[in-house]
Amino acid sequence: MRPAFAALAALATFAGGCATTGPARPPVPRPAQAELPAPEREAAWARALEVFRDRGDEVRLADPGRGILVTAPREVQATCGERTCLARDILRLRLDGGRAQLVLDRRLFDDTLRAFVPPQDEAAVAAVEAEEFALLRAIIGGRPELRTSLRGEHCAEDAECGQGLACDGRACR
Repeated sequence: MRPAFAALAALATFAGGCATTGPARPPVPRPAQAELPAPEREAAWARALEVFRDRGDEVRLADPGRGILVTAPREVQATCGERTCLARDILRLRLDGGRAQLVLDRRLFDDTLRAFVPPQDEAAVAAVEAEEFALLRAIIGGRPELRTSLRGEHCAEDAECGQGLACDGRACR
C-alpha cells in the first residue's frame, strides 16, 4: 500500500510541476479604455452611434441610461496570421463612471475546425487592439489606452502587465 501511495504522490508532484511550467495561454486582446468626464458622456454616446453606423455596424443594444452599446455580429475580412480571413466582429462600448471602455470581440474562421474562434496569434491580437484604440479615439477623442494584462494573461513586455506583475514566458506573473 505504501509504494502505491508514494507513486501517486510522485505523480501528483510531477504533474503539478508540468502544469505550472507549461506554455502561456494564447494572446487575448486587451480592451481600449479612457477617462471620460461626465459632461462629455452624451456627446460621446452620439459619436459612438455615428462611428458604428459609418463602419456598417448594426446597433443591437443601446441603453443610454446604463451607458451600454452593443452591435450585432458583422462579417469582415481581418488579419489572420500572415493573411486575411473571414471574421465576425461584435463591438461593446461602456460609458460609465467617468470611463469609456471599448471591446472588439473578433472571431476568426478556422478552416480546419469549420468554426469561428478567437484570434490565436499575436498579429491578429495586435490588429484587434489597434482597431479598438482607433475606434475609441474616434468616439471620445484624446488618447485611449489598452487595459494592462492581469495575472496569467498574455503579454509581450513588462509594460503590458498590471501593477506588481512582470512579463515572464509571454504571461504576466
